[in-house]
Amino acid sequence: MLFGHGAIGVPLFFIISGFIMVFTTKSSDGSGKYVGKFLVKRLMRIIPIYFFLTFFYMLFQGSLVEYFTTKSDILIKALTFQPTFLKHTGSSYGMPPLIVGWSLNYEMLFYILFAASMFLKKYRYHFIFALFLFLVFGAPIIHHGFVSLDSSRYYEYPVQYMNILTNPTLLFFLSGVIFGLIYLSDFKIQSGVILFSLLGISIVFFLIILFINPVIFQPTQFMLLSCGLLVFIMLMIQKRYDFRVPKPLVYLGDMSYSIYLIHPLIISFVSDFFKKIGVPYLTKQPLFFFEATVIIILISILSYEYFEKRFIGYVTSKLIKKK
Repeated sequence: MLFGHGAIGVPLFFIISGFIMVFTTKSSDGSGKYVGKFLVKRLMRIIPIYFFLTFFYMLFQGSLVEYFTTKSDILIKALTFQPTFLKHTGSSYGMPPLIVGWSLNYEMLFYILFAASMFLKKYRYHFIFALFLFLVFGAPIIHHGFVSLDSSRYYEYPVQYMNILTNPTLLFFLSGVIFGLIYLSDFKIQSGVILFSLLGISIVFFLIILFINPVIFQPTQFMLLSCGLLVFIMLMIQKRYDFRVPKPLVYLGDMSYSIYLIHPLIISFVSDFFKKIGVPYLTKQPLFFFEATVIIILISILSYEYFEKRFIGYVTSKLIKKK
């Protein structure tokens, strides 16, 4: 399926998340009040719509009762951002009911560690670098005598959650943090020729990985290099030329979280719907890709405007005022 190539958006999402955390907290004073507001904003951004769509998906699939009875342990893990560990293959280590929720396990972990680092004020990035490098490289060496950059590896720690804590997926967030610090520094690539030459190289490399996905590198290294290079060069071009991103693209970025959570539901629903009404030919590619994309965007606009912006925005503002 054409939608299968979209998996590369996850490492991009993690890298951009690391950058955004640095950029949006550049004025952090390390106080409990600031960190509290940061966590409220982040948690309210992630949790309400994810919980709502998780329950909606279970209801749609007819598995709601099952998840409240025989699969209650899976539901609890999903709602507390833990892998199910029904499979020992990373990075997901077993899918939650709403499958894209596996990536939120890493996102929530990053938010918590990043929030903790802000209490250290000017030393917070020393803490982030030291902690992430220790988790990804130090802990596996100490416990197993080796380290792997294959994100699918299961290290078999006595505590299963350590597989999340030491997964090289964390390097995507760390690279985003590094890009954020470089962006906020005085560093610039002044030559337009160099910048746009590197942009061309990064786009070609990204497209090769997106559509060909050669196996000569480990997946994490491959994704980190291709996605990281593309994001970094785009940031350097933005810093050098300070161009304005077109409003439609900004809006698309703003509602990207709704798109991310909603798209698996729409793909499943639309496919089943076409088959039930006797028009299975509408599920054939590439037609289905364009049909589903239009529906996903339309539903995501409604989700973003009425759920994220209005309802969640209102609740978040009330919670922040109380702090």
